[in-house]
Amino acid sequence: MAQPPFYSLSDMPGPEVATPLEWEDLVLDAATRRDVEEIGTWLRRSSWLMDDWRLARHLKPGFAALFCGPSGTGKTLAAALIGKAAGRTVVSVIAARLQSDSPGGLERNVDRLLAEATKNDWILLFDDAGERVPGDRAPNRHVGYVLQRVEDYPLAVIVATNTRSHMDEAFARRFQSIVHFAMPGPAERAALWRNAFGGMSLADDVDTAVPAEKYAMSGGEIVAAVRHAATRAAGRGDPAVRLEDVQSALAAWQRRRAWTQGPGGA
Repeated sequence: MAQPPFYSLSDMPGPEVATPLEWEDLVLDAATRRDVEEIGTWLRRSSWLMDDWRLARHLKPGFAALFCGPSGTGKTLAAALIGKAAGRTVVSVIAARLQSDSPGGLERNVDRLLAEATKNDWILLFDDAGERVPGDRAPNRHVGYVLQRVEDYPLAVIVATNTRSHMDEAFARRFQSIVHFAMPGPAERAALWRNAFGGMSLADDVDTAVPAEKYAMSGGEIVAAVRHAATRAAGRGDPAVRLEDVQSALAAWQRRRAWTQGPGGA
């Protein structure tokens, strides 16, 4: 019988998740930031807590966190920053690719993945929880088995999802931490606009507080809008982003929002 795939960083079903950004670039409300930072603290101090404070008498070594919320709200960036702060590689895993047609194939693939992750001290990021595989009536089956097995391994798993429609109570109980990433409010959006423009020059008529107040955009959408505006300015060789560039970016965002929502969309 053919052996299941041997997972290593070079042939994982997904890439390494890294970022040049820092914690100040992650704009979250205070409660969400506190929850995220607590996960980082656990990863950095787990040996102390488990051994010196003897929590190993009561807890299994594995740690699983669920990040839930709309796209573009910082879930993947938070995972990358947690890994960066802990000095550990974050590896993206597509859960559906762990399945196998051979009897017991899923179990073997998961155990080999967890063993490799433990050896390399990886943090595993499942960024597609709840996605349906064609013909699969249990979209969380792959991640569910990972969560069941990871409790016995001294490593961390982060599961990110945009939907709660497939998250039943039994599945949620597998997580030691559940963090909700909400859409940013006006104050968070203002910070996101400022961070995204960074060191760019802005014309005098550009006031980032205006789109922050008026348009309910996610962090990812704001970054895309800034790229659009900056590209327009660069295309005409302008040293500064003008108001017309920002307006063009916002119009593009509105067209995209209308297209993705479709007729009758919210």
